[in-house]
Formats: sequence, C-alpha cells, structure tokens
Amino acid sequence: MISDCSDGYQKSVAPQKSLLSFVQPKVNGVVLEVICLFKYGGLTEIIHRDALCKETDFNKTWNEYATGFGNAHGNYWLGLENIFNILQNHNRFKLSVEIIYDGYAGHLQGYYHHFNISSANDNYTISLGEFSDHAQGGPGNSLTNDTFSINDRPFSTYDRDFSNNDCPVRFNSGWWYLDDPVCSRANVNGRRPEVGVPFEATWHWQDNLGTRNEFDIINLRIYRD
Repeated sequence: MISDCSDGYQKSVAPQKSLLSFVQPKVNGVVLEVICLFKYGGLTEIIHRDALCKETDFNKTWNEYATGFGNAHGNYWLGLENIFNILQNHNRFKLSVEIIYDGYAGHLQGYYHHFNISSANDNYTISLGEFSDHAQGGPGNSLTNDTFSINDRPFSTYDRDFSNNDCPVRFNSGWWYLDDPVCSRANVNGRRPEVGVPFEATWHWQDNLGTRNEFDIINLRIYRD
C-alpha cells in the first residue's frame, strides 16, 4: 500500500496517467480512495470539480469538510483530516492549482511551495509558500496576493465561521477565509454559475481570470516537494 501518490510514483506502481487509487497515510493509517496523477512526481488530488460530472454541494458542515465528501469517480473533497495525515508523510509538499476552460481547450496551472495545514486542534490553519505560474501559463496568485493572503487563516464553514464577515454563507462553501469583507480572491468550492447566483458564491479564481467563472475543471493536488 502506498502512503500517497508521490510514494506510488517513486515506486513505479502504475502507468504515468491519472488513476483511481488507494493510499494509506503513515499517520492514523486510514485507507483512502483518491485520484492519483502518476506523473510529475506523483500528485494526490484533494479537490476535483468537473462541469461534466453530476453536481456536488460543497456548502457543507465543519465535520463534513473534516472527513471529506463527494465521490472520487466525480466531484469530491478529500477531507481536511485526510489531507493533514497525508502531509505527515513527508517534510515538505507543494500545492498544484489547475483550471481548465473554454470547452476543455484552455489550461492554466500554478504552484504554491511549502503547502501545509495544521491539525484539527488548530482549526486546520493553512500555510503557503512562494507562488509560481506554470511556464506555459498560469491562473495567477489568488491565495497569497498582498493584503488578501489567506496564509495563517483557519478553515471556516457556515457552522464554524472564523471570518467575522459571514464568508462561508456568502461564498456558499468552506474555505480558509480572510478576516475581511473580501473573504477570498478564490472560491474553488463555490457553486457552478447559474442565473440568480451572485458571483462571489460561484467558483472563481480572480487573479489573471478576473470575474470569469465559466470553468470546465478545477483541480487542487498536493505532491512532495
């Protein structure tokens, strides 16, 4: 059993493609069903949103965000506790952000170095290092951009809100929101765009993409740095 997708890549357990896989983090040892991309060092998918898959409601409780929800065959959130346990496998991880749009023709990718979250006792507070866009084009830095950095912010949900600005209700999702009316310049867990839904409640990534929210796929993945 591999401990994460980077471990599987290093051990050459599968072809270099995206596959449904089982991983067992070294800490707490729960077997997880995840999507592994066995390329580029081996990436473990922690968020998958695909417009072609049946919609999954990401406006969930604290406990649901902690344990995970959705289906690894479609749209899913791996779970904060599961992400935390995977991060204990190695001393340093990166976070990959991938956005696909324009009928799956457009592709943007960026990376945050030194990605980490703390334990449940510390409300899964996030830590992100330097951001870099992919050489062939990236989405821009919506998570640590100047005064709107979510660094050192606890996770918030509608039933456990640390934002002081009703951000989970306004954004219709759980996230590491700012203590600021802006809440966040990204909403990867928001609703798909539809008539009558405010922009801030829809999935979006504002830097480089502005108010564009007509995406086909949003993926967040982690891999060993």
